[in-house]
Amino acid sequence: MPLILRGGWLKESAGPRGSSLRGPAKALKGALFVSVFRYKQGIPVTYEDQGYIYFFSRRYDKLGNRDQKRIQRLCAAAGKEYSRAVFDFITTDMGAARVCVKHFISEKTLERAVRRYYILFASGM
Repeated sequence: MPLILRGGWLKESAGPRGSSLRGPAKALKGALFVSVFRYKQGIPVTYEDQGYIYFFSRRYDKLGNRDQKRIQRLCAAAGKEYSRAVFDFITTDMGAARVCVKHFISEKTLERAVRRYYILFASGM
């Protein structure tokens, strides 16, 4: 389904003649992010802090050694035996379903581990 830009949001649209992309939306089609920040209400961390944690973690490759070790330590503490799955979910654009299939865990287990990651990160561990 083609994507069209409306009011700052990209939305899917099923046009009768195929692609209905025009202007800036056409240019954005190939540059879409697979994953975007979304506020998770089940995590007892503020919206601003969740955003900071999300974008800080996604910049893993650009961070210094000290911050990379911190993220690895948090993933190990939050994910325990699933630390690699938490690391992949937190630092890449892989979706939850793909991470779960790759690491043979349930989405609920990944969700609980990511929740612990956000709580530990916000607490300053």
